[in-house]
Amino acid sequence: MTGPGDLERFRDLVREVSGLELPQARGSDLQRAVGRALAATGLGDPEALYRHLRGPAGRAALELFVADLTVGETHFFRNRPQFEALERHILPELIDRHRDRRRLRLWSAACSTGEEPYSLAILVDRLLPDRAGWDVRILATDINRAALERARTGRYGAWSFREVPDEVAAYFVRRGTGVEVAAHIRDAVSFAYLNLAEDRWPSVVTQTVDLDLVLCRNVLLYFGDELTRRVAAKLHGALADGGWLLVAPAELSQDVFRRFAVCNLGGAVAYRKLAAPAATPAPTRAPGLAGAPSPGAPEPHPPGSGAPAREGSPGPERAAPAVHSPQERAAPGVHTPAAADAVEEAVAAWRAGRTEEALGRLEALAEADSDDGRAPLLAARIHLDRLELDQAERWASVACQRTPLSAPAHHLRGLALQEAGRLDDALAALRRSVFLDPGSVLAQVALADLLDRQGEPARARSALRAAAALLGDGDPAEPVPGHDELTVGRVRELVAVRLARLEAVR
Repeated sequence: MTGPGDLERFRDLVREVSGLELPQARGSDLQRAVGRALAATGLGDPEALYRHLRGPAGRAALELFVADLTVGETHFFRNRPQFEALERHILPELIDRHRDRRRLRLWSAACSTGEEPYSLAILVDRLLPDRAGWDVRILATDINRAALERARTGRYGAWSFREVPDEVAAYFVRRGTGVEVAAHIRDAVSFAYLNLAEDRWPSVVTQTVDLDLVLCRNVLLYFGDELTRRVAAKLHGALADGGWLLVAPAELSQDVFRRFAVCNLGGAVAYRKLAAPAATPAPTRAPGLAGAPSPGAPEPHPPGSGAPAREGSPGPERAAPAVHSPQERAAPGVHTPAAADAVEEAVAAWRAGRTEEALGRLEALAEADSDDGRAPLLAARIHLDRLELDQAERWASVACQRTPLSAPAHHLRGLALQEAGRLDDALAALRRSVFLDPGSVLAQVALADLLDRQGEPARARSALRAAAALLGDGDPAEPVPGHDELTVGRVRELVAVRLARLEAVR
């Protein structure tokens, strides 16, 4: 039997060698991993196993032990707005820029079982009709060797295809009860072991230098703050000038990625390494858990600069964001059929990626009807997703004035103020939001994050415990209300990690 002290030693070992933070809530997972490692090595007790994993002869066993604790949730074309941005903006820009040298270098970091790099290879194949005349290398790496072996086979079950668009069906072949990636797509991707917590990258040996594009999604979430910043700096060093970086929406942070320029791309926020030094960004954090990207402009601008955005290409169909409360629905200006229809037309334009049109309609509606609370709230949401902070705070304030009992309006205003560095005002707004709707998981998490930054760890722990209670034992695959990219399971684990960190420093 593994005791609490043993588990803590193994937890520290996992953090040391991989950067993964294992909260107390994953104690049972760690217990099972220790049990499996004992069975695999034939060692008699946890103490012997720990010494073995620490020694040079236990390197392979240590890798298996850490891999057993990694989160491998993925599927093809995961996060459709980001893949729309890749197909409509990022890859066409890279292809046009490198047409003379006909060379592309792409990296899928933390690729798990391979759905992400294969999705990338399919996009490249679709966008490069003269692909045979190009030198294209797609590197895919992970810390889990078993996942890499499965990735190399290119064989998947139905769960991996839940977001596959119809137009790419020709890239897959039915094999018995499963589906296999077409041979020429499998051949386009090279898989290799790489631990992002180690110092052997960026380097020529690992093929992680002079890269045009890096996808590093849903892995930094599980690192501590120090390692996250170190990895972000190394990702910047791995990219060539003009190179692109995509992280998960929950990982966006102007503070962590301050060396990059921010680009709003028709439904997704991307980072770019500029050749010339970018303007110094404000030391704030992007919405992360509390926000989601939405359509915007293709050109890069320094974080927090408020640079104007151009309308991007149409993005994927998405459900309208759930940002209106019963009080807002009852607002006189929105409840009339004509006004409601006009708002829905603006939302339809937003869904289609016509962001400038949507903003124009929403702001005109908000100006025309002094009782309308929903139009300014939606306008604020779009501006915040594009990191246009002054406009986001302005329209969120309008929404708060018109619908003072709207928790989403105060939540959005708090996020905009936090991004702008007005932390005291942001704290007041987020507290108001939680007071009005204590059942909002994301508002509780946003409040906890800000309380932690303001040096109030006890109150931050209280907010995180409230978020954990709200998540309960819900279906891990279900999206969190108000955020279609974050699942209950993922937020539950992130809350546990943050709570464990705060508990550790009491």
